[in-house]
Amino acid sequence: MITSEEFLHKFANIISENVVKQLQNDLNNMGKEVIGLKTQLVVANRKIDELEQYTRKDNLRVYGIKELKGENTNELIMNVCREKMGINIQSSDISTSHRLRAPENGIKPIIVRFTRRDVKKQIFNFKKKLKGTQIVIKEDLTARKAQLLKTAAGKLGPRAVWTSNCNIDTKWGRRYLEIRRLEDIPKKEDETHA
Repeated sequence: MITSEEFLHKFANIISENVVKQLQNDLNNMGKEVIGLKTQLVVANRKIDELEQYTRKDNLRVYGIKELKGENTNELIMNVCREKMGINIQSSDISTSHRLRAPENGIKPIIVRFTRRDVKKQIFNFKKKLKGTQIVIKEDLTARKAQLLKTAAGKLGPRAVWTSNCNIDTKWGRRYLEIRRLEDIPKKEDETHA
């Protein structure tokens, strides 16, 4: 009976069916595990970005201040605040400042870290006083948030999107919305429901 071809064939089928079922179970379990790990990775990346953004909350990026040989960037920032914005800040209000490596239109921007968030907020709120100069002040966003801001401005228009306290905001109808991810960007076709 053991040598029977029919028995061997049935036995092989049973074994292969069991092996296939076990492999399918294993594959399904691994698929669920991968989905769980992807979800954990998305959450972890979001938390890392939030932590990185928090460390940048006291920073501003200042564009358009011409580079001078032997310059003191703290002094340049204090002069811009005093002369162009009417804000008198002290050297003790600046923790550190320096030029960034990547040139912006040939002029390297300056990144400034303030010792007090209220000073940073005051300067950021008075940035409109720089209109008509080549100087622009922006919040120091993470790469992910900067890309999200760029995408939102591209879809909604540059004047329809702004940052406040390192959050990306827009006005949609009568409501103010915070944009935290791509899915939060309102769609033009939904404008009637705003």
